[in-house]
Amino acid sequence: MGEGQASHRSRTKDASNANIVLETNRSAKSPGGGAVQAERQVVLARPSAGQAKLGALEKFFDGPWNRFVGACRWPIIILGVLVGVYAAQRSREIRGLSSQEQYFADDYPLSVAFRKTIDGFNDGDYAQTIVVDIMWGLEGINKTGVDFFNASDLGEAIWDTSFEMSAASSQQQLYDFCMHLRKQKKILY
Repeated sequence: MGEGQASHRSRTKDASNANIVLETNRSAKSPGGGAVQAERQVVLARPSAGQAKLGALEKFFDGPWNRFVGACRWPIIILGVLVGVYAAQRSREIRGLSSQEQYFADDYPLSVAFRKTIDGFNDGDYAQTIVVDIMWGLEGINKTGVDFFNASDLGEAIWDTSFEMSAASSQQQLYDFCMHLRKQKKILY
């Protein structure tokens, strides 16, 4: 308190004995030399007979905790500001992910299915094209031991040993097939 200031605190009970009145009186000199009176009253309500009394936790926060925070308010504020500054500096170091997080192992069935769905099918963002390999001289495809969930596992070709590409009939079939493809409007080659 500065020069000429005084403070007085008193605790009194009001007439009904239900409340505690905390009075603070301050007096100071005014610039003209006269005294200025300022008074503040804070009424702390006590529970009436019909209300429940304070429990142990409420008494702790109402008494010792309140006094501790009131006495140590500046260190608490300074500590809070320091923690806030430290947190702000550390938050500047946060960066986005450099790669997608891996929730499951690579060989987990759900991961395998997800990769096949993403990598194995056209998602529509690109031209709807399919690369087709056309072969002559095959009798069929051996599908024994093929993984039916793997689209790239086609099986083994069963070659026709009697097929001759240099024969005139084979050359004519190849030419006719190429002319047929050339007439198709949706085929790029």
